[in-house]
Amino acid sequence: DVTITELLQLESRALRIVNWADTEYAPGARGSALIELNDGMLLEYNQGGTIETCEAGPLLEACPSIAGIFDAHSTEISATDPIDGSEACHDVHSQRLVVGLSSRYRLYCGERLLSSASSSFEVSLSHRFITHVTIGSRPHLHFLPIESLRDFDPFTESDNHAVLDGYEPRLVERGARLVAIFPLRPSLVLQMPRGNLEGISPRGLVLPYVMSKIQNGEIHEAFDIMRRQRVDLNLIVDLNPSNFLSCVADQLICQIEKIDSINLFISSLIDVDSTFKYPVPSWIRQGIPGATNVYGDDSKVNVVCRKMRELMLSVEKDGIT
Repeated sequence: DVTITELLQLESRALRIVNWADTEYAPGARGSALIELNDGMLLEYNQGGTIETCEAGPLLEACPSIAGIFDAHSTEISATDPIDGSEACHDVHSQRLVVGLSSRYRLYCGERLLSSASSSFEVSLSHRFITHVTIGSRPHLHFLPIESLRDFDPFTESDNHAVLDGYEPRLVERGARLVAIFPLRPSLVLQMPRGNLEGISPRGLVLPYVMSKIQNGEIHEAFDIMRRQRVDLNLIVDLNPSNFLSCVADQLICQIEKIDSINLFISSLIDVDSTFKYPVPSWIRQGIPGATNVYGDDSKVNVVCRKMRELMLSVEKDGIT
């Protein structure tokens, strides 16, 4: 049986009522919900039974499919660190972000048109992207960083196309629809026009994922994914050269046991900065100090090879390997 505990009057008929995408992680999101009326107006149901206008809206037209982020300003979004119930409280400084897909396949973020022809979208908090599939003769997967959408101002932004194109777009088959994104892996599932499901690992997910692993010292996992996905191994050095020479090189020697893999890494080194072809997302670059010339008058290849030789002789002398 269903028990009605409270009745609240709305201005018009409700089209959708959904939980916030970051309910598990954002203080204040638990116990609240996002309400969309049939005219595109957005409301928030808060703890205590109050309803107020949502700052992220309204949408320019009614959207049967919507998703909302309670606190798009948070830099602590993580699929592995949900808050407990004692931390849930209403945060007046949080910033809402609502994305909706209309019945005419238009994708909106609040009052901004993100795409005039999209078949589907997903919000991935762990990867920090809003991902959508476009419709047309050349359909693409687009990965729009949540931070870019949060700070995007169409009146002052000098490069609107770069924001709306997103990070590393991926060409997909015509008629494909986005089904799901794995939160703990750089992979997603597409449904093809024939109905079959296909799992892929697009660069837009793989690159930020391996960069995060390198930053966190999980070199073995990063190396394995980079090798399988054919990502330039120079990224292990170029992401943060000073950090590589101080600790990542030692982690690489200790975590990668196969000498063939170490040989592959050394033979892949070139005196070119791979971050020029693999842009570093802003949320990863925040933890990296400003660029400095750590190689002096020497080349990257010579400095890194000397460091690797020194570490390998050291571990051999200590009998570790």
